Amino acid sequence: MKLYHRDKAKEYRSIMLDVLEVCPRRFRENILKDMAYIREDGDFMAEHFGHLHSAELQFFYRLRNSRSFRHATPYQSGLLQSIVDRFEEAYRYDSGQAFRFETAEERQASRKEISESIRRQIEWSERHPFLSALLMNDFFTVGIATLLVMLIIASLILFVFGGKHPDLSF
Repeated sequence: MKLYHRDKAKEYRSIMLDVLEVCPRRFRENILKDMAYIREDGDFMAEHFGHLHSAELQFFYRLRNSRSFRHATPYQSGLLQSIVDRFEEAYRYDSGQAFRFETAEERQASRKEISESIRRQIEWSERHPFLSALLMNDFFTVGIATLLVMLIIASLILFVFGGKHPDLSF
């Protein structure tokens, strides 16, 4: 476990135990796999886990409102609320905004919007292969190309206005 601080490691272990105690059996494996990604990276509040926190929060909100959780003990309800609070804090830390529970229609619309934007990006890259290849290059290659263009322009300016060329002198 590569967690940065013992406090975060303790918090993570307590969340995992709470999840095991609260989640129905059929969902435990998927939830624990998703949370294992957080453990491998080493930070419960990492920047790139906003989507993961959002997905887990959606699941725990639906679990809290489900029929299977109606007969939960007050202890289990408290555990679930503490899990939701921790994930909301992590989501707020990642995204800078409060979490908003989405209905099924809103989730479907957002998935459709995301798939549509991906499809448009693929179509654009197929129509403009040179530009997409240029944009896909890493920063180092693009930086060197920009530097070379600037050097060529500077040498042309010095050549024309510097005046040391024998054909241009009067």
